[in-house]
Amino acid sequence: MSTHADLLNQVWTDVSQTMDQMFALEPMTKRRMEQLYNKIDSYMKSNERSDALLNELIEQQERLREEAKKKEKKQDNATAAVATTAAVTPPVPAAEIRVPGGDLYYKTKDYLRQRLQEIADSDRSSNDYDFLRFYVRTWTKYQFLTRVINSILTPVHINWISRQAANNSTDVYSIHTTAMHIWQDIFFKNNQSLARSCLDFIRDHREGKQVDLSLVKEVVDSYVSAGFTEEDRANNQSRLRIVASLEIYRDYIEKPFLENTSLFYKIKSEEYLAENSVLDYIKKANELFSQEEDRTKKCLHETSLPNVQSNLTTILVQDKLETILPEMRSLLTQENITGRFYQIIGSLDIVLCFVDLKAVYIFLNRAADAHKPLQKTLKEYICKIGLDAVERVRDQAEKDPKIYIETLIGVYTRFSSIVEVAFCSNAGYRTAMNEACVEFINRNAVTNQPNKSSISAELLARYCDAILRKGHQARNIDVDKKIDENMAIFNYIEDKDIFQKFYFKLLAKRLVGQLSASDDYEELMITKLKEVCGFEYTLKFQRMFQDMRLSTNLISEFENYCEEKNYNNIVKFSFMVLTSNTWPLKGLSKFNLPIELTPTFESFMRFYATKFNGRKLEWAHHFSKGELKMTYTVSKNTVQVSTYQMAILLLFNTVDSMTVEAMIDTTQIERKLFLQVLVTLLKGKVLKCPHLRSNGEIKENDIADDFSIDIDLGFKNNMIRFSLYQPIRSIEQADAEATTQSIDEDRKIVIQAAIVRIMKARKDLQHSILIQETISQLVSRFIPKIPMIKKCIDILIEKEYLERDTKDRNQYRYLA
Repeated sequence: MSTHADLLNQVWTDVSQTMDQMFALEPMTKRRMEQLYNKIDSYMKSNERSDALLNELIEQQERLREEAKKKEKKQDNATAAVATTAAVTPPVPAAEIRVPGGDLYYKTKDYLRQRLQEIADSDRSSNDYDFLRFYVRTWTKYQFLTRVINSILTPVHINWISRQAANNSTDVYSIHTTAMHIWQDIFFKNNQSLARSCLDFIRDHREGKQVDLSLVKEVVDSYVSAGFTEEDRANNQSRLRIVASLEIYRDYIEKPFLENTSLFYKIKSEEYLAENSVLDYIKKANELFSQEEDRTKKCLHETSLPNVQSNLTTILVQDKLETILPEMRSLLTQENITGRFYQIIGSLDIVLCFVDLKAVYIFLNRAADAHKPLQKTLKEYICKIGLDAVERVRDQAEKDPKIYIETLIGVYTRFSSIVEVAFCSNAGYRTAMNEACVEFINRNAVTNQPNKSSISAELLARYCDAILRKGHQARNIDVDKKIDENMAIFNYIEDKDIFQKFYFKLLAKRLVGQLSASDDYEELMITKLKEVCGFEYTLKFQRMFQDMRLSTNLISEFENYCEEKNYNNIVKFSFMVLTSNTWPLKGLSKFNLPIELTPTFESFMRFYATKFNGRKLEWAHHFSKGELKMTYTVSKNTVQVSTYQMAILLLFNTVDSMTVEAMIDTTQIERKLFLQVLVTLLKGKVLKCPHLRSNGEIKENDIADDFSIDIDLGFKNNMIRFSLYQPIRSIEQADAEATTQSIDEDRKIVIQAAIVRIMKARKDLQHSILIQETISQLVSRFIPKIPMIKKCIDILIEKEYLERDTKDRNQYRYLA
């Protein structure tokens, strides 16, 4: 067997020749690689290596003892103990080089450094472009070569490098990592021209020159790939742990790149802003942002992009905000932008109208809190536009809810589209618009009138009633769209309880009068209200529809009942049986039914009594209507009338003339109500009064009890079917007044319920906190006034739900 030195020389000769061939790009067979690997492995397992390791261990122990003795002579006993302990892990000794594996490692390291330095010195590039191409070619070849060498020297890594890791040796890495450190020393640390050439290329591209950025990217990637850092080796199974690091890249590429970028754009932005308008500057800044971000993605590592964006934001946005904000505010309020949109709202080119505003949004979106001044301006501007719009329709608003609500919808739609398209539905701008809408919808020229603070809720309910009634579709209105628009306004209404009350009454009238255009639309509206305000808000609405469905079944059952009983004197009859505590309907004083209707009513009463025991029916005749055939006319017209009108007209089946007094006695209708009904028949010319002028306006006060009323046998109407049905004015007026008057009382009940719920859960509470929690609970339905809350607290104290603390009058206690 050869000696250790001979074996080392033989192995190193083969390794160095192989590396020479690879640097020369000569082909290498797989068999040759395997032979070299086996030879190195045999060398690492030779007896000479074992003897060298044993000798090294003995020498190391001798060195430790000698060092400990020297320290004991210089320090006292306590200090010597510490020093001895600290001396257990000395630096890597030079003798490690003599251990088989160490010699190959350091020979390989010296070879790579010498060979790479020769390659670097051989560069004769005449310009930066040629130099970068030379560098990229060299780097590509070097990466491949080092991976192959690292694979061949795997036995060295297993048997020697890992042992150094166990001993916490420094400056010893895998062959590949060592090769990267050598590359760093020669091309990065000792040669600044490479990074400078890359930065010059990027500067040229920034100035509009043609540059191959892919070449720059390959160079930059080498700074990333060649960067390594050493992690803590403890508890890592005696293996080195080297991880990638961007430290080299950041020091030599990113840091100077950011400095150059900041300087370039600081000068560029000041020059451009001085020579152009603010809007042009904003568009140019957005363009520069996009260009630089694209350039960064193409040239640098992905981690650099946030730093570049931050630098550009500071220079192009934040440093210029104070100068450009005033002009951006004026841009927002220019009618040539918002007005232009309003005129072509149906066009497919809506986005084109907001190019300027969107450019401002994109510009401000890059800086934190930069939007706030513009959002404040947007809120103030929407408020102004909304209030001005309402001011223009103030006189017609209460008489025509359509004008008022569609004015609100127009302002909302206009600015909602601006926020959606120009400001990308940004939450801050949406909030600003919402706050403005709440303000001008609830506090405007119409609501500021005496006793009209809640008029917006009432008018919205009346407008909903209009679009959900029959006949609305004849005007080619998209009801689904109208419902969505109404719900948008509803979301901003503060007095949602008032809307509920009026909508409740109007829905009842539509259902009872069979005036709904579609049950599907009605249920859609209720579903949307429930989504906003919850199940309890629409509970009565849903029960009303349930009663309608039950009534339909009852009609079918009553018809079967009449057939079984052979009732032949029944007129064609439909009805609705409605739960009294669900519907906002009340019966009026009784009157004498016409004898023609009595059998039908009595039959139904008997039917209902057999089906439901203990239930009491109360007839709401003022909501009822029917049809009469006028057999005395040539055309045999059919007229639709109310029950009261029918009762009066049926009197003339047996007579041609009656006095007012006799008619009242026979029908037993209250005189005031009777006169209202009679006037409608006189105006319809179905009846006539010789005591009144035929061409004059007929008033209730002009009719005396002794006036005779005649049937007009000469009545003519070109329509075979026509209607004289009209709601009774006095009932409508009393109903509206009762609705308005009950609002405060209903709110007091709701507030008291909320206070009891809060106190039941909290037991003890301070006055101010109770006020705050009560408002927060009720704000979704209405905003309770503090004096009313205080009054409700006093009422609950009187009812012994609460009591004041004897020591602190501002403290309340719940009484179970």
